[in-house]
Amino acid sequence: MESIKVTDKWPAGVKRYRYSYYPLPFFGVFNFALKVTKLEKTSTGRMIYGRNLFIRIPRINKQLPYGLQPYGDSAWFCLSKKHVDYVLSFIRGKPDLIRFFSHVSTPEENFFQTIIMNSPLRDSVVNDNL
Repeated sequence: MESIKVTDKWPAGVKRYRYSYYPLPFFGVFNFALKVTKLEKTSTGRMIYGRNLFIRIPRINKQLPYGLQPYGDSAWFCLSKKHVDYVLSFIRGKPDLIRFFSHVSTPEENFFQTIIMNSPLRDSVVNDNL
């Protein structure tokens, strides 16, 4: 799994934590946007990604819960069973962490990296997505 510390080496990734993203459905005149497949910024602060329109709202508390440091990179990775077991045990009983990542832009590129790179298993991670 590739991972980099967001605050040190990925300045564009910091925006994912500074804002909450909420999807809005498309109706009527907005059907043209269903064909959009890339992330596009609009003048109103809305974002179009895939088939959803997102409203971006600044977060009041921009810090990750539990003092976690933000990590991220590619969503393409493999995890061993011990890493998967650790993630599942870590998130059990932590709904505020799940809620935080449910409003991050592209959480699949941050969620697993953040949990594993803040764990005792971080030394066993091979920084390569093969």
